Amino acid sequence: MTAILKDLSRDRVIEAMVANNLDFMDLFKNAPDVETSLEGGITWFLTGIPFPLFNGVFATNLSSEDADLVIGQILGKFQERNLPMIWSVTPLSRPRDLGQRLEALGLRYEGSEPSMALDLDALSGDIDLPEGFSIRLVQNSADLISWCDILTGVFHFPAFVSEALFNFLGIPGYDPDAQVKNYMGFENGKLVAVSTVLLAGGVAGIYNVGTLPEARRRGFGRAITMTPLLDTRDLGYRVGVLQSSDMGFGLYSKLGFKEYCKFGRYLWLPESYS
Repeated sequence: MTAILKDLSRDRVIEAMVANNLDFMDLFKNAPDVETSLEGGITWFLTGIPFPLFNGVFATNLSSEDADLVIGQILGKFQERNLPMIWSVTPLSRPRDLGQRLEALGLRYEGSEPSMALDLDALSGDIDLPEGFSIRLVQNSADLISWCDILTGVFHFPAFVSEALFNFLGIPGYDPDAQVKNYMGFENGKLVAVSTVLLAGGVAGIYNVGTLPEARRRGFGRAITMTPLLDTRDLGYRVGVLQSSDMGFGLYSKLGFKEYCKFGRYLWLPESYS
C-alpha cells in the first residue's frame, strides 16, 4: 500500500492525483468480461458497456516516435467493438502533444477538469450538518442500488448505467475499512446526495459527488463532500483530491481546495452511438 502523502508540493500532489485516478481500474479489472492492461506505456480498460464512463485510457507514457502507432492500436480495440471511450490526458502524459495526436486520430476534445487538492489538517474538527440531514455509508446491496439510481439521475446518465455502476462498485463489498467507500446523504429520511472516497496513491480521492436538483443550495453538497474528508483525516490522511466540474468548482474552492492542474478529456464515439 502506498505511504500516506504528507508532502503538498505541486509535483508530488499531481503524482498522487494521477495514481488515485488510476486505482479506479481496480473497480473494473476483477469484473467478468473486462479487459485491462497496464503494459506498453498505456493503462486502459474495456468493459463492453456502451457508455464512455466504462471504457477508456487512464495513463499514457509513450515516446514521440512510437506514439501514433501505439495510440492507433489501442484505439482500434474500442473501434472494433463500437465502444465509446474517453482518453484522459494529465500533466504526466507523454508525449507532451498527446492531445493533438488524439484529435488527429479522430477523438474529440471534451474540455478539461480542474484537479484540486486540500490540506486536510486545515479543516475544522467537525461539521455541522444542515437541519434534517444525515449521512451514512452504503452498507448493503439495497443501499447501493439506491445510491446508483441517485447518481445516474443527477448526471442524466442513461438508465442502464445504474445497473453497471452497481455491478462495479459492489465488487469491493461494504466493509467500512475498505479502500473505496460510498456515502449516502438523507434529508428527513429521503436519499438526496451521494459521494465516494477512494484511498489510493497516498491521498483521499473524492468522486461521484451529486445532489438531486430539488435538494441543492442547502448545504448538502458541502456536507457529503466534507464528511468523507474528515473521516479519512481521522485515519491519518493529510491530502484530499478531486476533479471538479464547472458547477462544483465554487463549492470546492470555498472548502479550501486549490487547483493544481487540469485533466483533459478526449472522446471517441462510434457513428451508431446516440
